Amino acid sequence: MSSRMVLWLRAAIAVLVVAGATVFATRPASGSGNVWMVLGILVLLLIVLWRELRQAEDERSMGIKYRAGYYAYLISLYIWLALRYLEDRFNASETFVLGMVGMTLAFVLSWAFLALRERSRIED
Repeated sequence: MSSRMVLWLRAAIAVLVVAGATVFATRPASGSGNVWMVLGILVLLLIVLWRELRQAEDERSMGIKYRAGYYAYLISLYIWLALRYLEDRFNASETFVLGMVGMTLAFVLSWAFLALRERSRIED
């Protein structure tokens, strides 16, 4: 399996796990145990992402991280605007959690997209 496919599979799994855990934890009948489960999953995903990001620290990978942060910041502004528009559907803590998860996903997905685009540009 190519490294591009592995990276896409990891990104898809991370998105599905975080989205499912967030929906599960923000249910009206959810208890505090579910919140700890979601936090545990997020910590594990962050550890895996940290290991992936730590492996290569050359100029190209640092540039990719800077651009990914820039795009994630712009996307997060729109996420917060959308959450502000939908504030009557969520309470304050749910809005905060959804915003933070959205910002994390925005960075991970923009980093994965830019890394794949740069890798395909080098291979060509």
